[in-house]
Amino acid sequence: HFVLAWNALCQLHLEQGQEDRARQAMGMALSVNPRDWGVYFTYADHHLDEGNCERALSILEDVLELQPHTVIAAEVYNYIGYLHYLEGEYAVALPAFRQALVLNPQLAVAHVNLGNLHFHLKRYDEARACYQEALKEDPRQASAACQLGLLELEQGNLEAARDPLERALALD
Repeated sequence: HFVLAWNALCQLHLEQGQEDRARQAMGMALSVNPRDWGVYFTYADHHLDEGNCERALSILEDVLELQPHTVIAAEVYNYIGYLHYLEGEYAVALPAFRQALVLNPQLAVAHVNLGNLHFHLKRYDEARACYQEALKEDPRQASAACQLGLLELEQGNLEAARDPLERALALD
């Protein structure tokens, strides 16, 4: 329970803008359990919220150096891909999303993120396949249903857009 308390304290300090105290709380959490992945994600989320993608990436790369279990590594690669996507670095985001899915093919959010990248690049067939795979892996993935509907609208398939959009609304 100490790790959870330190992690919560880290998040509280980050929300209050007390970066030094947050770092201390993070250090305490990691001293109890150096593989507490949650504290790393909390810290990366904070830097993303602050618009500092570079620092968030650095934290995630630190996690990979610790050689986490496959499921955690998949989450990290997906997050790294997402950060590169946000920065418009699509050529870097693509292999990160693919690596996430190699490590954990059931990671629905990685399928959605890869689909969004393909959608942005107007690779509609690839995007559709990603969204469909995300829904196969997690039928409650509202964002995949929504994006699938938006893709159909983009291509002028009004009737094909109806079911996924209604599904997204029902799930949300």
